[in-house]
Amino acid sequence: LHIYGENLYVDGFTTANDMRTQVGSDSIGFPFFNVVVRNGDHSGTLTAGTTGGGITVTSNSADGGSNCVVWNNKLRDFGLVDENLGDRDHNGMNCGGTTNNLWFLDNDIRNVSGSAIQVGAGNTDCHHIYIGRNYSDNAAQAGMNNKYGQHVIFSQNIIKNVKACSWTPSKGFGVQYNPHSTWFLYNTITNCASGIRLAGANTSATPIEIYAIGNTLDNMYFDTEWVKWGATLMVGKGNYEFHAHNNLSFNTPKFMQVEGSNTQLYVRNNIIGFINPDKTPAQYEANMFHSLGGAFDSSPDIKNNYISSDIVDCRFNGEFPPSGTKTP
Repeated sequence: LHIYGENLYVDGFTTANDMRTQVGSDSIGFPFFNVVVRNGDHSGTLTAGTTGGGITVTSNSADGGSNCVVWNNKLRDFGLVDENLGDRDHNGMNCGGTTNNLWFLDNDIRNVSGSAIQVGAGNTDCHHIYIGRNYSDNAAQAGMNNKYGQHVIFSQNIIKNVKACSWTPSKGFGVQYNPHSTWFLYNTITNCASGIRLAGANTSATPIEIYAIGNTLDNMYFDTEWVKWGATLMVGKGNYEFHAHNNLSFNTPKFMQVEGSNTQLYVRNNIIGFINPDKTPAQYEANMFHSLGGAFDSSPDIKNNYISSDIVDCRFNGEFPPSGTKTP
């Protein structure tokens, strides 16, 4: 199903057997403006698959593509979740190209062999995307992911049960490459190796601003396929400015793990409950904050966090947390 044009309303459409739905195109001649896709039921096939997704919204600079709402759709069974067949990004939903002013709202996405939702896979021209109140269960790689999208908000989504793969660890949310101004607001994440992961490989000359505010993260586990993985928040090597405020984290091997040294950290007013040493192999002891990259280029700003009395080992790089961190 290929949708393009102006002022279009697509309601209650059903697809099956891996048939795809696409709004706009990377090729010239398919612009879109003011499009609603709602109340659909889309199913793929439980086979290896390649790339793409159940619903894709994309555009090019010649045509343009903006003002699209994808609301209240059901998507399921896109690819083999439980087979390591290579990095195939067989996602539930995608957006990319020059798309802007797009809303993915209230969609239910289950059993996909990529991310449930992926933003900006190819370039930094995809911008102003709002992803809210979606449900993801049993995805591979990541629940939701932003690679190059600019000014992207993930809000009030629920993510459960993300499977690790041989090429990437399990994470509820992921960012990678150059995703400037990405916001994670009031989401719920459970049963992943990491709740929010900032991957490496970005080459931005200016810090990439990432905000995690008001999220609930529960039951992060130590990833045996990826030694050392297992934390609520994970920051890779890259030029990041990461703000983590007012989050609730519990039942996890670590609260935060940082791989690089040039990240600017602002970690304030979080509630950190029950760092679980049973989830961490002996060679990677449970820490509240842990850096694998040595000393930071700038001092991390870690203040006014509340640590549960259940936490026995609440260290920062092997030392007691900075002043201003509160314990009972």
